[in-house]
Amino acid sequence: MRQVAHGYGFNVSSKTSKMICPFHNDSHPSMQVYPGDGGYHCFVCGAGGDVIDFVQRLFGLDFMDACKKMDQDFNLHLNIGESRSREEREAAERAFQERMERKRRIEQRKKLLYAIYHAAYNRYTFLDILKRDNAPTGFDGVFSPEYVYACKHLDEAWNSVQEAADKIRQFEEKHN
Repeated sequence: MRQVAHGYGFNVSSKTSKMICPFHNDSHPSMQVYPGDGGYHCFVCGAGGDVIDFVQRLFGLDFMDACKKMDQDFNLHLNIGESRSREEREAAERAFQERMERKRRIEQRKKLLYAIYHAAYNRYTFLDILKRDNAPTGFDGVFSPEYVYACKHLDEAWNSVQEAADKIRQFEEKHN
């Protein structure tokens, strides 16, 4: 749904997944675009449905014409309404499987990036707590080894958190 909305010139917020509703006079994003195949819903005018409903309503088309329009506009090569040879069907199936494999690899990479981020953040949090819990209580000049270790590695840990967050941001910009 996000790709179709974007393809037809709408800006879907990467943070809120909302956009200006094209079905009423909207000046503040009131249409929620749901992830995956979740469709859309406008909280002002009540318009909602799946991606095909969106195209039908946007262009005033029936179901089949909306499917054909998306096929043409997004180069899906579905050949709607046409019979295909066995070779064409097999090629289409291979292309579909390749897209699904690419999507799976992207999701796998995303999970890995988030795992790296959480590990870095957990290390930073651990060091921060270690530093606070072992901070010197007086001015006797004695520092515990835990306090020294935490102080020594805290900036490095925070840099790792920021680096992981940057990689997630770059990845999401590339794949959204």
